Amino acid sequence: MQKTLFAELKTIILHYRWNFAKGLSFIILANFLLIFNPMIFRQALLALDPSSGSVTDKSGWLVRWLPSAFTSSIIFWGLLLVSIAFLSALFRNKMRWYFFSIGGDVEKKTRSLLFSRIQSQSMAFFDNHGTGELLSRLTNDIT
Repeated sequence: MQKTLFAELKTIILHYRWNFAKGLSFIILANFLLIFNPMIFRQALLALDPSSGSVTDKSGWLVRWLPSAFTSSIIFWGLLLVSIAFLSALFRNKMRWYFFSIGGDVEKKTRSLLFSRIQSQSMAFFDNHGTGELLSRLTNDIT
């Protein structure tokens, strides 16, 4: 057991560092896709609007790489935009799942550490602090 509760909490959090990294990577991917979606929408407008002129210049980078059968279809662009939004939502959901599960596990471990520390206190400690006060602190402050 560590000397301070903060050091113990730091040890617990470091135990979940890979899950933190996974959650962080999911949020980065989700935000990248949300930033990427308007760029794809612009490409769709350039490809579908015949009055926009040539889309092979610098602004039509995606259209140059795809076959013209795809780029002239509104269904293709709609499916592409919806799939990007769906992937972004999926990544955001995975991020929440990782962070919420880490938070619950850290809360359980912290509660058990505090309970074991309270059990090791002397009778003078319990004379100075009431049971209701201890329970209130354990319940409200940890969450």
